[in-house]
Amino acid sequence: MFCYITKPITCCVINTPVFVIYRRKRRKNSIVEALLQINANANLCDDKGNSPLLAACSDSPLMTVKIFSRTMTDFSKCNSLGQTPVFVASMNEREYVERYLLSFLNVNISKPDNKGRSPLFIACSKGNHRVVKLLLESKANISQCDWNNQSHLFIASTAGYADIVLTLTQNKADVNQRDEDGETPLFVASDKGHLATVKIRVKNRADLNATNHRKCTPIYAACKRGFIEIVKLLNENRAFITQCNKGHSSPLCAACRYGYIEL
Repeated sequence: MFCYITKPITCCVINTPVFVIYRRKRRKNSIVEALLQINANANLCDDKGNSPLLAACSDSPLMTVKIFSRTMTDFSKCNSLGQTPVFVASMNEREYVERYLLSFLNVNISKPDNKGRSPLFIACSKGNHRVVKLLLESKANISQCDWNNQSHLFIASTAGYADIVLTLTQNKADVNQRDEDGETPLFVASDKGHLATVKIRVKNRADLNATNHRKCTPIYAACKRGFIEIVKLLNENRAFITQCNKGHSSPLCAACRYGYIEL
């Protein structure tokens, strides 16, 4: 028996036919295509604002993404978390999906989520170097920061992703951009013990003596954590070894206080 549908399919926002079929484990593309051919609305969203395309970008095959993209009209549409399809693809490290979307999108690919994080920010935080390069090639905004004023370079330096740090630096990222605590990428790399990242920062003339809001310098942070090689590197490049913070504590005092006598 066949059921002939003559009217456009538009059910409730939470359970549209297209979305229900998508959420099935097998995710039958043939059924999705059949629904779309009879004017099922692929732009309707679930109760969290996820469109079928946005949901597909998280974990579905590329073919499913392509099917939904043919009927989607607003690619900058966000869910309740402020996430776009490009953002979701970046968050789930789906390079091939992101590459496909960027091949035809002319919307703002740097659109941030509700926390101010852009797709490039997410790629930097996850260490996905290839996606970082892809987004930069697509003219993503390299100067954008999240709500904590943390830049792409800052978040990559925090995690010690030296390859991404180098790529961002080569694309003229601000090496001295401070976060809300006044900390620079060099400071956080020194504080976390990422020697390779610190070397890149020093080579590219980052301010070795930039202080945070507590007047602590990168070499102070390295001394406090006992990172000898970083201390040596910063000292060799004329970082101020005697500069004190707001508590009148010098880098040497910090090393002694935390038990790093060898410094």
